[in-house]
Amino acid sequence: MQIFKTTRDYVLMFCVFAAIAFATVHAALTKTSANDTRTPTVTKVAEVVGMLCCAIALPQLLSKTSVRLERAVIIAAELICVIWLVNSPHRLGMANVEIPYGNYASIALICGATVLTGARLISVVQRR
Repeated sequence: MQIFKTTRDYVLMFCVFAAIAFATVHAALTKTSANDTRTPTVTKVAEVVGMLCCAIALPQLLSKTSVRLERAVIIAAELICVIWLVNSPHRLGMANVEIPYGNYASIALICGATVLTGARLISVVQRR
């Protein structure tokens, strides 16, 4: 069983992952701070709530697919959410504690998930 019904859904998911990977790598290369003081606290709290919702919803998708590539992408996305949420007090300015090299781990996971999503897209296109 697969998560998406149409090839267009897989293309969209790949584009989303690719855009996130590009933005993340670009931010890392330009040394953009994750704790930008110009971003309003309300926006930062909304980001945390949204990421928490993703972290709660993603494990439910694992039972809806039997495709290994999709399961690997879901697990990678869940790990990205967990790392992001653990570092969120630092982003909100409440604590100076964050996961050492968490940024690099997130970048590696996001790029890996993008590659896996692309591989899944190719396998779906070849079957249809």
